[in-house]
Amino acid sequence: MVKEYIKELGGSVFTAYDSNNNKVDVHLVESHKKFRNEKGKRVYVNQHLTDYLKNPTKQEAIALIDELIITANYTSSEPARHKHGWLDNNGKNDWDIWTTYLQDKENTVWKANLQIANSENGEKILYEVHPIEKVEEVGKPDTTTTISSISQSSEKVNRKILHKSRTYSSGQVAQMKANLSHQKVYTKSIAMKLVNALAPNIRNRSFEALSNQLWEGLNTFTALEDKRTFAANMAEMFIDRMMVDTLVKNDEWDEAVEKIAYIKHGINSIKFRPEDLPDLEHILDKKGLASLRARWGYKSSSKGGIQRRPYGLDEFITDLSREVPGMSYLADMHPTEAMVEVDKLYRNLTETVKEKYKSAFEDAPEEQISAWKSTIESKIMEIYEYYGRMSKIVRTASDTSEAVDVYLGTV
Repeated sequence: MVKEYIKELGGSVFTAYDSNNNKVDVHLVESHKKFRNEKGKRVYVNQHLTDYLKNPTKQEAIALIDELIITANYTSSEPARHKHGWLDNNGKNDWDIWTTYLQDKENTVWKANLQIANSENGEKILYEVHPIEKVEEVGKPDTTTTISSISQSSEKVNRKILHKSRTYSSGQVAQMKANLSHQKVYTKSIAMKLVNALAPNIRNRSFEALSNQLWEGLNTFTALEDKRTFAANMAEMFIDRMMVDTLVKNDEWDEAVEKIAYIKHGINSIKFRPEDLPDLEHILDKKGLASLRARWGYKSSSKGGIQRRPYGLDEFITDLSREVPGMSYLADMHPTEAMVEVDKLYRNLTETVKEKYKSAFEDAPEEQISAWKSTIESKIMEIYEYYGRMSKIVRTASDTSEAVDVYLGTV
């Protein structure tokens, strides 16, 4: 979902270029950050990036937010209309307007205005994409684009095709990002073919889960060590799914596996506030609190080469109550009590899973399981090496470089 994409990008910095071709860093803040408005109410900085008001054009534009930023052109600066706390230095700093263009499959061109705040610490922060207006035509690209700005765009206006009335999965988002920043991109069909070849007898539910996870990872990692770590983690996931599907199939088991997958996002990701700890100490004994903090407390490093995004306790519980089937009751609990409940549930579920896996693996020799994993890892690394296609940014740079060579008479 696009909302999850904005969360994932929280803390990222994207480079745009002003009219003099100078680099300008534009920040997307973490999803938990708030400012105090002129009424004294604390509101989320990213609220307008995740609130689409049933506007499909905006929703789809937000799915390409990184592209919008790097292809935008500075237009003007305007005084703050309202105070936004630290975001615009209580209304003392101007707001910058940057403009870019998008094109849908009906060839309708849309002009998108990026509202960028100048914060009190000097950072430029994307606050809103508004208005998004239909236009008749867009001027021709600026033919004076220099080689140093090829990575920005081969055209001053970079039109992107938007598929009407469509939301984006994490795999689609990863592929779009790879198209703009990596040398290769990988389609979902490649991932599906590999899953079908390695695990032909798994259920549809497992097939879709493995295909999506593989598709996203193929388009996420570029460093060799990260690829190897991802391949190893995917091999574990393949074995787990294959073993689960050999067991007695029932809805309770499926629900348990899904809950674990959701809840695991909080492992070593919760940034406990000082005021959370007295409440937890009131509920848990010293040993229990130490165990909970060791399991859930924030650590920046993570397996698979992914930098963990810190979760606030309130945010984590709210997300679980909204997104995980059967956990809406958490919304009615105090966050610290809900955290203790989630920890207990996670430990119970994982113990059940371990017992199930243990029984499934009893008939398979350890050497056989190791061989399965090794085969899966090597096949995933082969996909990385041989089956990706050239990304758009590489094609654009190549085409533009060739055009410059022709112009200069070097070819």
